[in-house]
Amino acid sequence: MFDEKTLVERDGDAAILELFRAWCEVKRIYAARLDGDEEGANAVDDCALAIERRIYKTPASGAAGLALKAYLLIHLHASAWTEDMAALPEPSKGDCLDNYLAQSIIRDTVRFAPELEPLAADFLKDVLLTPQDRAGKAIL
Repeated sequence: MFDEKTLVERDGDAAILELFRAWCEVKRIYAARLDGDEEGANAVDDCALAIERRIYKTPASGAAGLALKAYLLIHLHASAWTEDMAALPEPSKGDCLDNYLAQSIIRDTVRFAPELEPLAADFLKDVLLTPQDRAGKAIL
């Protein structure tokens, strides 16, 4: 999923990248355990939280580390069931500035860490555009 050499050489955020990879795997294991193994799922979720805390405590040394942390922040606030629990869900519909800001941040994170794009694809759909927004886009 991630091109480790590119990210490490570009930003030196190897520790955050390694932890983020582990977090993605743990979130996927969590989703698999939800089907009938509540105790196991809770233990896996605790593991994901521990990894998140390690990421938060690791200083970013470049844009990729900062992008991964921003992704986690949006993921925390956009929590909803997705097939891939490491991915972002579609944002809630409606004219909400928080959603617009979150999409803007995620678009920026994908520019700095393009490997996040598959995880953010559903979140970046234009479901938040109102008819007025679409009209404005057409004018531009």
